Amino acid sequence: MPSLDDGTWKTAVRIGEDDKERVREATDLVRLIGEHIALQQRGREWVGLCPFHDDSSPSMAVVTHKGNAFYKCHACGAGGDAFTFVMAYHQMGFREALEYLAGKTGIQLTAPAPRDQDDAGGPSISRERLRKANAFAARHFQNVLEDEKLGAVARQALADRGVLPAMVALFQIGAAADAWDNFLRTIDHQPDSVRVAERAGLLRTRNTGDGHYDTFRNRLIFPIHDESGRPIAFGARKLNPEDEPKYLNSPESPIFQKSKTLYGLHQARRSIIETRTAIVTEGYTDVIACHQNGITNVVGTLGTALTEEHAKILNRIADTVVLLFDGDEAGQRAADRGIEVFFAQTLDVRVCVLPDNQDPDDLLRTPDGPAKFEAAVQNAADAMAYAIGRIRTQLEALTSLSAREKRLEAFLVDLARLGLGHVDGKRKQHVLGALAPLYGRSVNELNLQITRLAQAERRTTRSGASMPEPGAHQAAVDEASSLVRPARRRAEREFISMLLAQPALLDHPAAVVPSSTVAEWLTETELSVPAYRDIAAALVSLHASKVTISVQGVMDAVYANEHARAQVPDLFMQATSTVDASEDFDFTARLESAVQALHDEIIRAKTDAALLTGREQIAGAPDTATAAAAADALIEQIRKRGGHAAAIGQGRT
Repeated sequence: MPSLDDGTWKTAVRIGEDDKERVREATDLVRLIGEHIALQQRGREWVGLCPFHDDSSPSMAVVTHKGNAFYKCHACGAGGDAFTFVMAYHQMGFREALEYLAGKTGIQLTAPAPRDQDDAGGPSISRERLRKANAFAARHFQNVLEDEKLGAVARQALADRGVLPAMVALFQIGAAADAWDNFLRTIDHQPDSVRVAERAGLLRTRNTGDGHYDTFRNRLIFPIHDESGRPIAFGARKLNPEDEPKYLNSPESPIFQKSKTLYGLHQARRSIIETRTAIVTEGYTDVIACHQNGITNVVGTLGTALTEEHAKILNRIADTVVLLFDGDEAGQRAADRGIEVFFAQTLDVRVCVLPDNQDPDDLLRTPDGPAKFEAAVQNAADAMAYAIGRIRTQLEALTSLSAREKRLEAFLVDLARLGLGHVDGKRKQHVLGALAPLYGRSVNELNLQITRLAQAERRTTRSGASMPEPGAHQAAVDEASSLVRPARRRAEREFISMLLAQPALLDHPAAVVPSSTVAEWLTETELSVPAYRDIAAALVSLHASKVTISVQGVMDAVYANEHARAQVPDLFMQATSTVDASEDFDFTARLESAVQALHDEIIRAKTDAALLTGREQIAGAPDTATAAAAADALIEQIRKRGGHAAAIGQGRT
């Protein structure tokens, strides 16, 4: 994969081009998506786990050949260009996505970007404004840390913990001044700025209801970044031992949810992708200590147990996850929760408990700490082996036989509830094989019991199960239920796919109509499938405008038709996969064949309509003589059109 340097991609700015096109052309889509999911090259494409659904095998393809740059998931249908990826992944509006990608590519926008709908004013506060407020606050806290007087205590605290300046810079660590209004004064008490800062959790309203004060005071500040490296929240550690609580975090907001955020992921992503392993720990200082000691594939939870959303994020970029927690009981429970969350994921999950109940920060600051840390990670137990070991320990503490049986039964119920019955065969057999000695039963007996428990669980939850939303996949259903012959739909699909893969063929002569190009013939031809009809119209329009035709350009042109938009990359990839499978593929011959097949299907449709009309006229004739005349007229029409039924409808009447 292309290497990354400082996270920005430089390109020459060509003045006068449309901002969107300049940014899109300058964006390396493989690099962009590769910053978010692990990609592997497969032929001319790059593939990876789709981040927009629970993907267990690489379903997303990134295509960047033949002047195109788009992604497409073959499982859930998600697809688009750089803008749609950023908008969907980071929950941005178009304006924010444009500015984000412009910053990545070094493009200077020539005009103010169009505003998002959520920026139209009113009482709501857009995500963009919240992000800008957090970015401003992050710079402010860094300035406080660097201030000779205001940051003295915080700098000493960092030095006492051995945090190097390089780590301070990497994690953008800052400090909050020991004052009630230091941050408030930086925004000059402007009402609108105060409102945004309060929503971001940077300010609080006084108990009297009159005025505001700083949320973070006399604390070390650890900015929490999203996956693209933007500050979205803050964690703050007390500097005065008498203050409470020890840690204070930003409240959740439209741009920050603890269950979907991992501390240090932005800094660790590249290392996780390269090693295919993610180490998950608990605190800010634990993550920083690991990075400082060269262990850079480490992320942290934010005062919460691991969640399913965390698992989905890591599943996209790692094969193995090592859950690294303190040896105390709270850490043990957190590890148990981590096992539950990851149970249904296609990850190799291991659990590492550090020696002497030390946390990573404390262990790594001891003389032989790094070596002990590495050994503990290397010897991390398989998740199920760890869980079974915990159960054995609990059973040993129970003196009653019935209590032991109840604990074993509860454990089995938990495994069934977590989806053991649906785990792939090999993993399921591994788990059941490990459980069999504990329960004194065979693998088959345990499997049957798990199946029964899973069925009981489904019966319990079925009444609350949500039904698919009306209209889901309606476009595909409409197409499938159409009265149009399947052969015609296939011909139209083949025809459009060839043009998407080789737009120059629009200028090729249409052999079925003398003196006409394919584009001209297409203008006069109405396709039966609405999505193909819209795509064809876009191709003709772009061709007439003399612009370079690309998949992303056609997707833009059919933006209003969601089904058509989703079809564009599918059709392109259908054609290119056909080309790849043939050593001597002839686009021109294939197109001519597709045009002829489509032409024949159109003629057949006209013939069928004419025959139906003729039959209706014969059947509805008031007398035998009129019926005979209608039959003679139909036969004569067939004879004039070439002597066979397929000729009916050709030419002018």
